[in-house]
Amino acid sequence: MKMKKILFAAFLFLCSLSLAAVEWHDGVNVKDFGAVGDGVTDDTAALQKALRYCQKLYERQLLAKQPMADDLPEFADHKAVSMTGETVRLPEIFFPAGRYIISNTLVAGDMVLRGEEGSEIVMTDPAKDILYCDRGYRSMVSGLTFEGGKRQILNYTFNEDMTYIAVENCTFRNSSSYALWSHNYRNPSGYDYFTITKGPYSVEWVDDMPVLTPGDETLNYYANSTLLTVYNCRFENCAGVADMATDGLEVRNCSFIMPEDFTGIAVKTGSECRYVNCYGYAPKGGSDKYWFDVGNGRCLVADSVFECGSADGITLARISYSGRGEAYDSCMLLNNTVACGNNPMLLIDNSKLENTPNIVEIS
Repeated sequence: MKMKKILFAAFLFLCSLSLAAVEWHDGVNVKDFGAVGDGVTDDTAALQKALRYCQKLYERQLLAKQPMADDLPEFADHKAVSMTGETVRLPEIFFPAGRYIISNTLVAGDMVLRGEEGSEIVMTDPAKDILYCDRGYRSMVSGLTFEGGKRQILNYTFNEDMTYIAVENCTFRNSSSYALWSHNYRNPSGYDYFTITKGPYSVEWVDDMPVLTPGDETLNYYANSTLLTVYNCRFENCAGVADMATDGLEVRNCSFIMPEDFTGIAVKTGSECRYVNCYGYAPKGGSDKYWFDVGNGRCLVADSVFECGSADGITLARISYSGRGEAYDSCMLLNNTVACGNNPMLLIDNSKLENTPNIVEIS
């Protein structure tokens, strides 16, 4: 009887350790990993240690076996090949107020990042990206300011079903390319589900620090199975706001203040997109500039204002579908104020492909 009590007590102790491993009520403070945030010290290594710690710590809990098509028996032994069959629990990574200087790209997987007022991550090299999410299927970034660099948040999702990424209450400043970015490139040497896509980098870990090898970003890409929501964010002096080949993009209550030398397209999308209650301003207009370029699917712009500092103005939306999609296409521009000058508010630029939207509504 005494031995049973000892074994039972040992079992309870082990269970308490297991439960403690997933009860991350206090999150992870980057300063506990040596980050200073004084605007002078290079905090790259410290921030990467915090990200890597959480990347290795999270546990996946299998909820259900992913159903497989009858004609894919090679997947039968895999418990799950998609996030639709899993849930992930993650600790929050907290950035106290401070100016965190970095000189190399930070790498994470699934992540939850939160800053307080005055939390800034500053990249010193305009040719380097700030934060790369390598196969991050469940991610949230809130309350942070990103400054400088090339692209500021990149997401490579491996074309996983049901990927969800949220960006809220953030500021993006002075990027030399698109502040937000997500593409899954088609791997020409891929032969199955696990090799069919490639990211912008391949990552090798050496002593828990990433070594990045750039990939071929001229490859064709998928409209990846991702929903990205961007709420209450401000983009200031960024070369572009977002280049997203995602199945879904929703942007609400955001402002886009474009730089003096802005050219091209502010937001590029690959599929369904919605922009509600947004504000845009560009110092100079022109016939070769567009606020939105819609590459496929359905587009809604509603209750928004887009201004221009010159009389020639900027076209609100360009439709440039390159092929017919799986469902009907639409473009709906509702209750907007647009300074487009002599340019059309809506440009359907693919008439030669006979692939205009099924529905166009402007009111």
